[in-house]
Amino acid sequence: MAALCPGAWVAAGGGKWAAPPMTAVNSAVRMLHAPYVRDFSGFGRPWRYLERLVQDVRVREMAFGGGYVMTGRTPA
Repeated sequence: MAALCPGAWVAAGGGKWAAPPMTAVNSAVRMLHAPYVRDFSGFGRPWRYLERLVQDVRVREMAFGGGYVMTGRTPA
């Protein structure tokens, strides 16, 4: 983050938990990400740490809620 110019765009994406009624989606999310995720706590909002560092945060859910893309800008 320190190497980015003020106002630079930042993007992050990945898997996340879908709404609780989407059990089939969440089962697929768990199977897909289990080899790479040590702890699923906070997996409902995985961008929570990054959003503290950027402004104008926007999150777009995809894959029936099992994925996301977050964008924002570094502070001016």
